[in-house]
Amino acid sequence: MVSNSLVRQSNEVKVVSVNSFSDDFFYNIPRDFVFANTSPVYRRFLREAGLVDLSDCEFLGFGKTLLRENDDVSNAALRLKVNYERDDRRIVVISQDDSRKLVKELDKDCFLVPVGLMYKVVIPYLKDLEEQNLSDVKETLGEMRNYAGWLEDKVLDMNILVVGGKSKKIGFINKSGYFDNKDLNIYGYPTKIRNSGEYYFLNSNSNCRAAIRIRDSELSLSLSWGPSDASPDLGVHVAKIFSVKK
Repeated sequence: MVSNSLVRQSNEVKVVSVNSFSDDFFYNIPRDFVFANTSPVYRRFLREAGLVDLSDCEFLGFGKTLLRENDDVSNAALRLKVNYERDDRRIVVISQDDSRKLVKELDKDCFLVPVGLMYKVVIPYLKDLEEQNLSDVKETLGEMRNYAGWLEDKVLDMNILVVGGKSKKIGFINKSGYFDNKDLNIYGYPTKIRNSGEYYFLNSNSNCRAAIRIRDSELSLSLSWGPSDASPDLGVHVAKIFSVKK
């Protein structure tokens, strides 16, 4: 839970602005890279889901760290009655649903990263930057390999993908195993399982599964958690759309 020490001496909770993240909190993934690695069908799916409209984006922002506690975060959590714990200010022990609400409360243009953007855009972009030996990218990927992160997607009844307000019946691999980026469908899920590969896919037979990026060296994908689960090593990724200025 949020520590009692975070409650202000008065009973008033400060109202934050709708833009609680500084621009330099994000990696700015260029539009050309986003569009080259996503399909028009998937971008339309995200728009119709009410999650994000990439049609006029200039950059896709991805947080350089997992969500950290500050005054804006603690006050937003108090308003929403969202519970969490802290690990070196990282927001952990928080459910997928509460993560989603908290991020949107902090900034109306922010959202949890859907699987398709994480595995077809964000991780490939960060791995490209990693080859340039950039210190902040090393720190980001180091944290991602030590802490898992909530993603936006849910899967119902083994074959229904839910993102935002939209659901879509698609085929899911019904076992666990390795996969490569080239094995992904347009929604970011593997269509083929290998004996070895770039990532690992951890599956389960639950009727309601929530997607997370696993804390391992491969930055693997899991559908073995429920939306109300929480863990001390599971945090919150933040993405933001930066639109072309008109």
